[in-house]
Amino acid sequence: MSEKPHEEYPPPIWAPKDNPEAPWSGLAIAGFVLSIAGFIVPFASLTAIVLSAVALSATAGGKKRGRALAGVGLGLGILSAGIGAVFGAMNAM
Repeated sequence: MSEKPHEEYPPPIWAPKDNPEAPWSGLAIAGFVLSIAGFIVPFASLTAIVLSAVALSATAGGKKRGRALAGVGLGLGILSAGIGAVFGAMNAM
C-alpha cells in the first residue's frame, strides 16, 4: 500500500475571493453612497447606477475590493430611480 504525500487542495468554495490587501474601489463606495442619496436627491440615483456599473467591471479581476458594495449600489440605484419615476409620474398627473 503506497501512501501519497500530502497534496495541495484548492481553497473551499466559500473562501472569500477578495484580496484583503487590495485597495477599496472608490467608484463602488461613491455608487453605494449616491444610491442611498438617490432616495432624497432626484438625479443621484442615475449617477449611482453609472458609477456602480463601472465599479462592477473594475472590481471583476480582484485587484480592487468592493464588488458586493458595487452590486448593492447598482440595485439600490435602480430601486431609487424606479421609485422616483413612479412618484414623478404621480406628481405630473
